[in-house]
Amino acid sequence: MSLLRSISCVSVWRCLSILCPLCLAYVAYGATESMAHMMMDDTEATDAPSVYFITPTDGAIVTSPVKVRFGLKNFGIAPAGIELEGTGHHHLVIRPSDDPEATALPEAGTEMAFSETLLHFGGGQTETELDLRPGAYVLRLVLGDAYHYPIPSLHSEPITITVK
Repeated sequence: MSLLRSISCVSVWRCLSILCPLCLAYVAYGATESMAHMMMDDTEATDAPSVYFITPTDGAIVTSPVKVRFGLKNFGIAPAGIELEGTGHHHLVIRPSDDPEATALPEAGTEMAFSETLLHFGGGQTETELDLRPGAYVLRLVLGDAYHYPIPSLHSEPITITVK
């Protein structure tokens, strides 16, 4: 009991900041290895990888904060900076629906720069809450590699939501 009282929050956070990316990388690697075995044994697993929204759905009318859950099929998640074949991390594009570029994807071969309209989830997160003003928005998920470059063809279809 005395040991637990002597550990500071800073020490705990330092340990977690080192261990969490390593654990996620291990999990992603294990998932990738398992996936490779599944692809050999299960014809359904040979489907191409895909990125999609679990929530919200296209056309949803929501209130802020908006809970957004990311879906990924036949591919793994690894934190930014971790190079593992068959893995990436999510980026979320958020644009007003009247923006002429609303459904545009980040430019291929170019690092996706963090901005108000392009959010990075480099820790391997698969969900977030967005504090959006009332209005209509187009959301799109883009999977990035270890260095925030878009992985070709691994992006969601755009969805439109209306925030009341």
